[in-house]
Amino acid sequence: MKKTKTKMKTTTLKAVAAFGLSALLAGSAAAQESTSKPVGYETIPYTAGFNYLGLRLHEAPAASGTSVSVSGATITVADGVADGLVAGTSYIFEVTSDDALGAVVLVNSFDAAADTLTLSDDISANFGDGHGFIIRPSSTLTTVFGESNDVANSGAGLVSTASFGTCDQIWLPDGAGGFSKYAYVKGNPFAGTVDGWKDSSGLTVDPETINLVYVDGVIVNGASAGNVVVSGSVKLEPVSIVLTTTFNYIGGMFPVGLTLAESELGFSLGSTGSFGTSDQVWLPNGAGGFAKYAFVQGNPFTGSPTGWKNSAGGVVDPAAISFDDNPGVIIVRAGNVESLVTIDSPDFYDAL
Repeated sequence: MKKTKTKMKTTTLKAVAAFGLSALLAGSAAAQESTSKPVGYETIPYTAGFNYLGLRLHEAPAASGTSVSVSGATITVADGVADGLVAGTSYIFEVTSDDALGAVVLVNSFDAAADTLTLSDDISANFGDGHGFIIRPSSTLTTVFGESNDVANSGAGLVSTASFGTCDQIWLPDGAGGFSKYAYVKGNPFAGTVDGWKDSSGLTVDPETINLVYVDGVIVNGASAGNVVVSGSVKLEPVSIVLTTTFNYIGGMFPVGLTLAESELGFSLGSTGSFGTSDQVWLPNGAGGFAKYAFVQGNPFTGSPTGWKNSAGGVVDPAAISFDDNPGVIIVRAGNVESLVTIDSPDFYDAL
């Protein structure tokens, strides 16, 4: 069941910032959806230890349109749609209409001459001819943390030493319950090594090829406290996420105004009469723990209502549970089968 959205009169992100995220500085919405959205920046602090973060501002859309034809993972688009895509850049394909609304898939390759895109997954079961999409570049280690980690060159200034273990580390979920781990490590001139991004096995990586897809959380294992500044445009559309493992680390997606009620997660999370056997939303509490919520089915025989509850069994008002202070969250899948959940954008984004 999908609720009907009420349109609001908000027209710029200055009004969005008033919802409580003072670090987000607003720009105005530009005219063409295919090239720009409301834009701004967000300063995300982290502390020593594990920080559950995510991307809530995104690369500006490079193209948009409706599919001409769909064959497996190959999408034929209108002439000119793929012409502005740049070879060597990773792109994200976002579905904006019909049954696959909210799906987010990487683009494996494109052929501008043939007007085709090849996606990393076949979504043709729910995405067909005439369905809408947006294409935007994927964020990368380079775009978020900087190629050289140098603050003077738009780098994040992460703690960097000659040892991976004592650097600030970026952990990216691998979808199977593990993580790919990266750090900017100092070189050793006596050993002939240079400063650069490395993975946890010590191999040098090209940060431009490490995608930070915004549906996934970004865990910063901080050697000490710091912050990272993320700039970009605001995504206005809902996002659908496949829960692939028990603990799913999710990016916040929307910079301000998202609550449990606005997310509409109650419509798609697994729900039973027990908190422990329902899918759960865990919000980091800033003290090393989590506030935990689930949409629990009521019991007419005991008078227990259906609705959002906390881990102590207390009924909570979902409109009062804000995601604004949580750029990254965890969704705990209670069952053993992969499932799809959809996170809706706040209603007032409809007018941006």
